Amino acid sequence: MRRAAAADDREAGTPPAPRLALTNVSKRYPGVQANDRISLTVRAGLESGSCAIWKGPIVDQDGKTVLPAEETADDKFLHGIDFYVSGVQGKLPSSK
Repeated sequence: MRRAAAADDREAGTPPAPRLALTNVSKRYPGVQANDRISLTVRAGLESGSCAIWKGPIVDQDGKTVLPAEETADDKFLHGIDFYVSGVQGKLPSSK
């Protein structure tokens, strides 16, 4: 398992990677290997809606906030993604 980057390991201005809080996983799934417990916890969270993968703030390359802080992306947002996020270099391929 990779460790989260320390402030010294990141480029200036780059936010830390998001973390998923997993508490009492071993109590909820006794006798199951750690990686499997994490998978089960994440799956349960996705199914119940308590685990949001796409949660703001999300900022595009131009610095525009496309998903405000604490908002969760819905299907309409996900199907309409036509931007790269801040820190990604390059341009979207043309659809022509």
